[in-house]
Amino acid sequence: MALSKFGRRIHVAGNWKMHGGLSANHALVNGFLESCRPDVDVSVFCPYPYLSQLQSALQNTSVTFGAQDVSMHKEGAYTGEVSAQMLDMCMPEFADNGG
Repeated sequence: MALSKFGRRIHVAGNWKMHGGLSANHALVNGFLESCRPDVDVSVFCPYPYLSQLQSALQNTSVTFGAQDVSMHKEGAYTGEVSAQMLDMCMPEFADNGG
């Protein structure tokens, strides 16, 4: 098992900002899946339109996924915002709220 200098399991997470497209995402995910190590936890964060694609691509893998952003609002007239409750329906395990 890969451990940090503090004795904790290593967890690597990344996102692809506002890049991508269906075929580019397919190549990106396949590329990093080939290089994942079983002793390192991996999470990937993608733009909202690609959550379903990422969920399908990561089935039967140990890689977790999430949305790149989540609104601080539970609901309301916030055009373009996505709440944690909305994301929960898509079943991502995490959301990256910055960076």
